[in-house]
Amino acid sequence: MAANTSAPTFVNNSYIDATGNITISAGTFKNETPAGDNRTTANTSVLDHKISETRVHQSPDDHVYKYYESTWTETQSYASGAAPTLKPTITSGGTVRIDNFNTGTNVGALISGQAVQIVGTGGGATFTNNDLSLSFKNERQTWTLHTKYAAFGPATYFVDQREADTGRQIVSQGVTDNPGAGIYAVTSISGGAFSLTNKGS
Repeated sequence: MAANTSAPTFVNNSYIDATGNITISAGTFKNETPAGDNRTTANTSVLDHKISETRVHQSPDDHVYKYYESTWTETQSYASGAAPTLKPTITSGGTVRIDNFNTGTNVGALISGQAVQIVGTGGGATFTNNDLSLSFKNERQTWTLHTKYAAFGPATYFVDQREADTGRQIVSQGVTDNPGAGIYAVTSISGGAFSLTNKGS
């Protein structure tokens, strides 16, 4: 059995399956989990944290080194507290064709057929494949404040001169959860007249 749909907006939050071809024509096409992209991003930072301080004598003068760092953490989570358990699907034993869209999204969902054809309206038409993965990123910057005394002080040549600044660097980043999203075909995936954004899988 084939399935054909034409509408200004098409939304699938469940399951569509046909043994024959599926054709969906819509200005706005959404194949996505019921909550859509409900991820939130939290940012935390600890700035200008003093780690330690040392005083050394390098004849004929004393030197004081104060070691500092700043850290930044970015983490994503689901607004509901858990990953979506339902993966909407559009599957066909024949060809799945999605056309005439200005905006298309496949969010935490699956499109699959013997062949898949995706054709936008051209111009500014867009299609986004979004796997709803949760990411994290940790960044760190370190530096030293150097004071050089004349002999043992208290006179100084300079005070709190900033040295050995690493700049803001990524320490670690990755993915903690990935419900997945995909567009698959047995024979071919074809189309055009849109710009594609792939977020994750």
